[in-house]
Amino acid sequence: MKQSEKNVEALNKKVSSDIQALYDRMSLLYPCRWDDVTIVILDEYVIKPPYEEVVYKNSGTSTAATNEGGGGSTEALDRIVKIVSDDIFR
Repeated sequence: MKQSEKNVEALNKKVSSDIQALYDRMSLLYPCRWDDVTIVILDEYVIKPPYEEVVYKNSGTSTAATNEGGGGSTEALDRIVKIVSDDIFR
């Protein structure tokens, strides 16, 4: 897939510019995609509106801006949670 096509796929007109910026930051570190208004990261984690918590897809465990839950790479989850919590408290 060409870079320009990837850039177009990364834009979501259904979300605010702040949420698009969150997606853009995540996509610099990890493979991301949109599932309607939900951000899917590494096909393991999802961030749903109101974008305040990270959920591990396979267990449904929520991490509400902390890493208290099961599944996936702890290092990746820690980093994802940090990015989300930094955005929440800006």
